[in-house]
Amino acid sequence: MKVKTVKRICLSIITGVVILSNAGAIMTFANNHIDTEYSAYGGDGGDYASDIRPKTDRTSAYAKNLNTNLTHRIEVIGTNSGYNSRDNCTEGTRWGYYDLKPGTYKYLRNTVYEKGYRNAYLLFTEANHKAGWISGLWSPDSI
Repeated sequence: MKVKTVKRICLSIITGVVILSNAGAIMTFANNHIDTEYSAYGGDGGDYASDIRPKTDRTSAYAKNLNTNLTHRIEVIGTNSGYNSRDNCTEGTRWGYYDLKPGTYKYLRNTVYEKGYRNAYLLFTEANHKAGWISGLWSPDSI
């Protein structure tokens, strides 16, 4: 009787350790890939900024243009101290920005995390200076 009780207790402890160790691994691989909206009324050539969000790994950022007639010009900015401290970390483009045509999405290569920044935001405008609401979705990390 005592042997069965000891075996059950040991089995319960081992099961608990396995579950907790797997939960830690799952949390390690989580990143900030949930989409949130960015929007502004543009067309005068001015730049607008999305919300600042935590950047948790070296994956590309993601953006989706929700407009049907406006092209978004997007830079991925790295920061540790708000909007006043900014560094264009866009990578993989000749001019340091991505043009996102209406109804399309892109993975935006960047070096935010590699440069030591732990927050990112998008700096965006309408690429052809057309007036209207610039509207899209973005995430600082991707899957």
